[in-house]
Formats: sequence, C-alpha cells, structure tokens
Amino acid sequence: MRRHRFTFLTTLLLLFTILWTQKSFSQVAAPVENQSAGKSWLEMIQDPNVNFYEAKSAFNKYWANRTDHKGNGYKVFKRWEYINEARVLPDGKLQAPEYVMNEFNKYMSKFDGPSSASGNWTIQGPTQYVINNTSQPTGMGRVNAIAFHPTDVNTIYIGAPSGGIWKTTNGGGSWENLANNLPKLGVSSILIHPVDPNIIYIGTGDRDGGDAPGIGVFKTINGGITWNQINNTMGDVTVGDMLMHPSDPNTILVATNVGIYKTTNGGATWALKSGAYNFKDIQFKPGDPTVVYAVRITTPSRFYRSTNTGDSWTQITSGLPTTGIGSRMVIGTSPANPNCVYLVQIKLADGTFANLLRSNDAGLSFTSMSTSPNIMGYNCDGSGTASQATYDLCINVDPTNANIVFVGGINTWKSIDGGATWNSSTNWNSTCGGTGTAVHADHHVLEWNPLNGGLYLGHDGGITYTANGGTSWTEITGGLPISQVYKLGQGASNSNYTVMGLQDNGIGATINGSTFYTVNGGDGGECIIDYANSNYCYDTYVEGPIRRSTTGPLGSYSTIAANGTNGIDETAAWIIPYFLHKTDHLTMFAGYNNLWRSNNVTSSPPTWTKISTGETSVCKVLEQSAADLGVVYVVRSGSLKRTDNANDAAASVTWAACTLPDGLTPTYLATHPTNANIVYATAGNSVYKSTDKGLTWTTMDPNISLPALSINCLVYDKNSNEGIYVGNQTGVWYKNATMTDWMLFSNGLPPVDVRELEIFYDPIGTQNRLKAATYGRGLWQSDLYESGVLNPANFTTEVSSNTQIDLSWSLTSGNNVLLAFNTSPTFGNPVNGNSYATSLPGGGIVLYSGSNTSFNHTSLVPNTTYYYKIWSYDGAMNYSAGSTANETTTYSLANFNADIAVSCTGSLTVNFTDASLGAYNSWAWDIDNNGTTDYTTQNPAHTYASPGLYTVKLAVNNGASEIIKENLVLVMNTEPTTNTGCTLTSNSNNGNAYGIEYPVCIRCH
Repeated sequence: MRRHRFTFLTTLLLLFTILWTQKSFSQVAAPVENQSAGKSWLEMIQDPNVNFYEAKSAFNKYWANRTDHKGNGYKVFKRWEYINEARVLPDGKLQAPEYVMNEFNKYMSKFDGPSSASGNWTIQGPTQYVINNTSQPTGMGRVNAIAFHPTDVNTIYIGAPSGGIWKTTNGGGSWENLANNLPKLGVSSILIHPVDPNIIYIGTGDRDGGDAPGIGVFKTINGGITWNQINNTMGDVTVGDMLMHPSDPNTILVATNVGIYKTTNGGATWALKSGAYNFKDIQFKPGDPTVVYAVRITTPSRFYRSTNTGDSWTQITSGLPTTGIGSRMVIGTSPANPNCVYLVQIKLADGTFANLLRSNDAGLSFTSMSTSPNIMGYNCDGSGTASQATYDLCINVDPTNANIVFVGGINTWKSIDGGATWNSSTNWNSTCGGTGTAVHADHHVLEWNPLNGGLYLGHDGGITYTANGGTSWTEITGGLPISQVYKLGQGASNSNYTVMGLQDNGIGATINGSTFYTVNGGDGGECIIDYANSNYCYDTYVEGPIRRSTTGPLGSYSTIAANGTNGIDETAAWIIPYFLHKTDHLTMFAGYNNLWRSNNVTSSPPTWTKISTGETSVCKVLEQSAADLGVVYVVRSGSLKRTDNANDAAASVTWAACTLPDGLTPTYLATHPTNANIVYATAGNSVYKSTDKGLTWTTMDPNISLPALSINCLVYDKNSNEGIYVGNQTGVWYKNATMTDWMLFSNGLPPVDVRELEIFYDPIGTQNRLKAATYGRGLWQSDLYESGVLNPANFTTEVSSNTQIDLSWSLTSGNNVLLAFNTSPTFGNPVNGNSYATSLPGGGIVLYSGSNTSFNHTSLVPNTTYYYKIWSYDGAMNYSAGSTANETTTYSLANFNADIAVSCTGSLTVNFTDASLGAYNSWAWDIDNNGTTDYTTQNPAHTYASPGLYTVKLAVNNGASEIIKENLVLVMNTEPTTNTGCTLTSNSNNGNAYGIEYPVCIRCH
C-alpha cells in the first residue's frame, strides 16, 4: 500500500486547512436571504446556513403542546435531527453541502489501499422487491425524481434522496446505478437530452427531507460513465426542479433553495434570475416556453410568473389566498389546455388541504375549485387532520384532458372535473372499497411518460405506474437497491439471518441472505437476533417501542417495551439504543431517559426495572463490557456515564461520570474483548481509545490518516490484534495494532453513509463476514481484513466413524500450519516467534505442526463435540489469525439389503433389511425414489404391484447419511428372452445392474 507520511510542517498545514474549512464550509456561493429569522422549523432545516440549535428550538416550540405526530411532519424533522446532531460544528452550523465530497476526493487523491486487503464488498439486499408480511404496502426506498428516455419506452430514470441516479432499460425489471463514484449523492431532478440521451443532467440534494446535501447540477455526456459538476456561479445548492427548453436543450432553468438559475450554454455558466430562496417547483406554459411558473416554500407560499423564459419574475397574488396558508405549493399544467394552471395550497396550522386553485389565463389569476376533503391525509374519504404535505406533495395533469388532475400526498387522489371533486386513487393500506389501489405512502413526484401515456409515481417505497388513468397501479421497484438502513441485527448462528431497520420501509428481515421480508411498517430502528436462540428477535419503532418475535426473524412481532408499556414511563431517542446481556440472553438493557433492565425479556410480558434515576435527557448509545459484564456505558448528549455493577439490584447500581473524548458526544462505543479497562469511541471525525474505563482518551489517528468525515460506528474484531472497522459518511476504514495509519476498506462498496457495522463469526471460521448498513444503498457484506500470514484455506472436518474425525485444509503461500483441538471452544493464540508442540497458553492441545494438508484425529469419545483451530505460520514463526471448526462424533453410514430384486409375474414383495453403520435412530425409506418417504421403520417390506424398474433410497439419522441404490428392483409381466450377446450397463452405486439396453440379459428365478 502506498502511504504518505506527513512531515511536521505538512501536519500543521493540514490542521490549518481543516480548521479553516470548519469555519468556512457552511458558506454557499450565491447570496441568500436570512432564512432562519422568523421562519418555521421546516423552512429552517432547508437552509444550508441554518443554526442547528435554533431549528431544534423552533421545532420544539411548535410541537410543545401537540401530540398528533403521525402524518403531520413530525418525523421529517426527527430524521433530519438524528442525521445531523452528531455533525454540528462548534458555531451551531452544519457541514457545508459539498464538504463530504471534497473531503472524500481529497483523501482518495492521497491514499491508495491495496485491493487484496481493502474488503470484498457485495450487496446483500434488498435487491429484489421485498415480500410483505404487514397490512400496509411495503417498499425498497424513496424516489424523488422520474425521467424518461426520448424514444425507448422501457428506459426510465429515477433519482433517490441518498441513493443517487438509477436507470432501467426493461421497464423496471432491473436497475443500474449511473453514479457509483459520487459520495452521498441525493437526486431530486433529472433532465434527459431529447436528441442525445447520453446527455443527462441531475439536480442534487434531497428536496423534501434533507437526507443529502445539495451540491448543484451535474452533467454527463456519456450516459453516466463520468459526471462533471457544473455549478459554476451557482454554488452548492439544493435543486428542487429543472426545466429544459423544448426547442433549445442548452437552455435550462433550475429552481433551487437559493433562487432560480438559468443557463443558455448547457450548464457552462449560470445566471441567478431570482434571488428569493426556496424555489421547489418550476413549469413552462405548454407550447410557449417564454411563460414560466414557479413556487417558493415560504409562509405563506408564493407563486411567480415569468414572460421572458425566466429572465425576470413577478409575484402573482390575484385569487391566491394568503391567510392561514402554509409554506408548500406545487404547480400543474397540461398541453390539452395551455392556459390552465393548477396550484395546491396547504393550511398553515396543520398542513392539511387548503385549496385546489385553477387559472384559465396562464397564471395571471386563480379561482378556488375545492377546499375539501383533506386529500393530504390518511383516510379514503378525506376525513381527519393528518398531513405531511410539507414533505410529500406533488401534482400532475393529464396531457390529453386538462380536467383530469392527480395530487399526491400521503396518498394519491384524482379529480375528473378540474379539481372540484376528488376520489382516492391510491391508499397507504387500503383499496378504499375497490375504488383505489394499495400503494406505499408518501408521494413525491408524478410524471407522465409521453411514449406510453402512463403516469409514474415516486414515493417512499419506490416507483409505481398506472396505464389506465389510476384505476390500477403496478409496482416496478424490484431490483432498485436504494434502502435507507438505520441499523441492523446479525444472527450469531447463521450469516443469512439478518433483521434491519429502514427509513419509512419498516423492518426488513431475511433468513437466506437474498429474499427479504417486511415484518413491520413505518420507520424501523435498531434490531437484535438472540445469539443463544434465534427464534427470539427484536426490532424497534422510532422513539422507543421494542418489539419481539418468538418465531424467528420472519415471525410476528409484539411490543414488549415502550413509554406506557410494562412499567416503562419515559421517552426514548429517535433510534433507541438497547442490547442483550453478552452472556445472559434473558437479560436486556434499554435506554430511555434512564437505563432500564429486564431479566426475563423472553417472558410474556417481561418485567422492567429502572437502574438509573433522575435523568432527563434520552440515552443515545449503550455498551456493555465484554471483559467485565458489570460495566455498562451510557451516552447522552454532552454526557458519558459508567456503572461497574449493572447486574446488581436496581437500588445498588451506582454511576460515575466519564470524560467526553475531546469534549465530543460519542456516536458509538465498543469494548475490548478481554481487558475491561479498554473502551473505544467514535466522536466527530476521530476514533478514540481509553485504557481507564473512559476517564481519559487518546486519539487512534495521530497522523490524521482518516478523512475529516463524521464517523457513525465501529466494530472490534475479537479474533484480531485490536482490529477495528469504522463506518463514516462515505465508507469503511480499518486499523489494527500493527498498523500506523487507517486504511480504506471499501473495495466494491459505493461511497455511501455507513450507519452500522456488525461481524458474523462463522463457527467453522472460513466464512466470517462484515455487514454494513448503508443509508441509501441497502445492506452490504465483505470478508474480513487479512494481511501478512493468511489463514489456511478450505479448512473442513468430517466424521469418519464414531471415534474419528478427519480434517483437511489447503496451504497458503507455502506456509506451514499449526493445528490444535479442545473440548470447549476456548483457544489461546500462538505468539509470533514461538513454536508449540503440546499445548497453547490459554487453551488448546496441539495435534499437528507442519506442511501436510490433512490430519485424522482418532481414538475419540463417541457422541462428543470436538473444537478445532488452525493457523498458518511462516519461516519466522509469524502466525495467522486462525480459523475454527467443530464436529461431533455422532457417526452413521446408511446401507441396506434386499432379499429379492426381480420378478416376472407382475408383482413382487421385497423385504428390506437395514445394514447401516454407526449411531442412528431414524430411517426414511423412499422405495421408488420419487421424493416421498414411504416407511420410517427399520426393516420394512414393500409390495411392488406394477411392472417397472425401481430405485430405492434410505436416509438415516434425519438425513445425516443416505444411500441410493439405482435400478435395484425390476418387476416384469413375463420372462424376457435371453440374448447372450447383450451388454449390461453400469450403475452409479450398488444396484443390480438392471439399467440395461434391451434385449435384456436376465432370467427370473
């Protein structure tokens, strides 16, 4: 690996650059209004210059006396807060929009990791449309933008808020990412050149939820192979919408959070045409691109009109109500009536439906067509006061009939009379009595495909379309891996057992590693699979509910902990931290304001006890020491505390304050597997280590080899020499005790926000896996880091009798091996430079040392489990990390005999006699090898009534061993004619050789 060693002068220069960047990177290129002063929390979180704490204060004041959180925008802010709270700078500002990309590119230009040791990442899923086990439609991830190929109806493009831009060429059957190398890319608008579809523009940032920063406009001229950022004079803006001039593709208008920009040279330069902030939607007048419409998010929302192709703008107020009107508005037009313009307004008080306005004079004046029902809500009849229209709102008008209007919010509604009356077209959990289709909630974009007349809908679950005007809708999201994963739970006994929490797509679970199920809806959080009994699985909903399945990852989950449930009376963080005790799987710790403990978490119901008191701030991070089970750490905002007796009676549990690493609130903690004094933390852009239980901290990156990006998580590889993996805003990094610097461990992984890492330790030791939960690209996995002396490959064990186990392996790079066994899974590790002939310090009896590739372990005790570990070592006696395996000396070898096997009378009764070897107690006879068990007795008799040639199969010990005797039984009506010149054909095993060509060479006896 090529490494750059920093001189003292270089280090000072880099530190100065970082400090200067932190002071300056929250500035944008274009001048903007002060959005925060007197603005709503929604407007504030879309301001790149917002003070995080001021936005949080405005939000808390708005919601102080309200409890109607569901469907009213509450979750939009809480997601934004959760993502950004650990990334706030000392002045209260957030990272500048382009900061992540700049830091990642800076790192990649200086450091090269070896491909052989930098990970081998592949996506685990979901890569196929998830199977739904809930009562509401499921999904893959949010879609913000949709665009179409100019001539190929099957080629469609979508933009995801943190998953980038994707393309399908088969109508949604499969999808391809077009910008794998752009980190933290959110896309909210796409333009395709009408003549050369290899020219594509994307407007970046998450227009609706703030999941990714805006970094202006990008352009490709080769179909997405390479991209150029073309925000010269525009700066790092969030793009809400873009328009391409219908007859001049080089003229483009862009609605952004800092104003409206225009280019006439394909994006080479941009001119700011309106400096008002927060433009979200922009539309040409059909047939006359000199007239343009635009709307702003402000309170009340405002509508603007241009008559010179966007060069200047006039606010239109005629017929537009302003009293009690909220901040969001969207525009609808139709070529069927170019003078017709629709606007959707929402109420200031609660975001519910305020007005459907229509203009018949090209946007000069408007008339209200309807004010009810509440088409922003959940219900089929438009009742209720729910709305998320500040987050999900879109409109489109039928291009052939201007009276047909579709509006999307939580659901999609249709009007056929210009907005006077409404009927539900899609619903989040119902068919509305047969008038609608169940489609995932929260709708962000509606686009008509001019090639097939279909209406395509982008929502929080993916993309759906209707080919019949909304009568029915078809999902085409399968194969679009854009899931935004918060957290994951990895099974201990099976690598494929995984449960994970997703933004707005609930809880995903798999038991085969490829087929995913949705087992709960809404937003999902942290998940756990019981390491001792995988039938017990746990997932969470946001802000505290913990749910349990007793029938595995795909089972039915019920709430066992929440504010107001089973004695708990406190709130929790957006993503609640909780864990199972590391050796007692019946004990769970859960962090609300205080830390709660259940010692019977598998009971119905479990009981919960509060083991801290007086805390008013929610727990953010929890960790139990693997070396001292009484030690538990709790992180709250600005606080780190530790108890050394977490398992004692609640009244006896005591707490001590620890020091924050560099004064920063940790985002993740991990403990050393054998030293109770050592704990690791991620905070800010760094990884820290404490050797005194959190009283003092030192950085683990003194050379600043990590990029200056916020670190979300870490995991300690218990089989390594202090091997630690960390996940940050663009990938995974690794370091162990032998390495001076951190190395990039992201080979094959797109640059994406990694939210959690977990390791699956394979019992055999050859298939250990590192799992990564990414926010925007789903679940990924890689093998673990290996360098220097590598483990022997293909380490396998096989029982050859009830007193012998045969072991085999492949040598690597000419190294020798050290093989040891134990009657427990505990092994010591050989120390480099030493040789071992009898035993290992810490556990393990040496069986073999040398260059052979197999060993037969004999004279064993029947029905006993033996554990093995094997290491490679080189000429200097440097050892690999070691691979493990185990095997039980329960041996069986299936075999049987038949007393007669041929008949010429058309019927034959055969007596089968079990002749199996070893220890066994079950039999499964398939007397015609058709896949059905016919007998389970040891020595059955069977009558073959029909002529035929029969193969017989016996399996013993529930399938542990089986034998198939091909063409064993031959039943004929009459005796065949003997032909001494015929030739018998061979069988695969132990048959009677009746697989022959006629005339046959047999006689009946």
